[in-house]
Amino acid sequence: MIEESILEEKMRELEEKTTLFSNITDKVIKENSADLDDMMEHIKHLVTQEDAISTDAAERAYAELTNLLYFMADRIEKLNVYSDVSKAHSKEAYNKHYITVSAEKDEKGKSIRTVNENVALSESSTQYESTMSSIYDHAYKALKLKVDMGLEMVSTLKNILRKRMNEDYLNFQVSSNRLNPED
Repeated sequence: MIEESILEEKMRELEEKTTLFSNITDKVIKENSADLDDMMEHIKHLVTQEDAISTDAAERAYAELTNLLYFMADRIEKLNVYSDVSKAHSKEAYNKHYITVSAEKDEKGKSIRTVNENVALSESSTQYESTMSSIYDHAYKALKLKVDMGLEMVSTLKNILRKRMNEDYLNFQVSSNRLNPED
């Protein structure tokens, strides 16, 4: 039977660890996505007003967001490199530690620990390297998702502008036909 007090304590411990991890990951994400976040917040303000977004505002947002997304590609690649390097560093640290602990022998030349004990010691010893790898991996994925959503907004703005152009064209055709009726 599971005791509620023990489960609650485990949940508090997990919450503390998760909060630390999340705060560091959020910091890395925000350092790389602040301009995009600001731009998307600005567009959110434009499109959620009671009045429809003006054509000028839609054109400007489209141009600015498209330009910003171009520069976000470098940031995504940078985070991807950090993710790859931290992952490689984590594996290297783990392997070095595993070799060190597995090389320890008793007087008969037998390993003093089991394979599982060596794995556990190596994982414990390299938990910071592993955590850094995970932080950069999550930050990379989050930034990539934000850029993907930015591309969706570019598409939405493009559709708004296309619709406006079609409406303007149709209105021009109608007014043109009134001025020059064909018999």
